[in-house]
Amino acid sequence: MNRQIKCTCPKCGSVTYETQEIRTSGNLMTSLMNIQHKKFDAVVCTNCFYTEFYFIPSRSKREL
Repeated sequence: MNRQIKCTCPKCGSVTYETQEIRTSGNLMTSLMNIQHKKFDAVVCTNCFYTEFYFIPSRSKREL
C-alpha cells in the first residue's frame, strides 16, 4: 500500500521510501483468537531501512 506522503529519513536524509500496513493484536486473548485490531503504517527508508510506525485509529461504530 503506497500513500502519497512526503518524508525524509531522519537517519540518512534519503527521500525514497516504501509504506506498509501492519496489524497487531492488543492482548493475550486477541492474540490467541488471531484477531489483529490495531493498525499501523510503517514507513521504511529504501536506503538504510530505518522504519517508523504510525498508529491508524480504528473507525468508530457510528462510521460503520
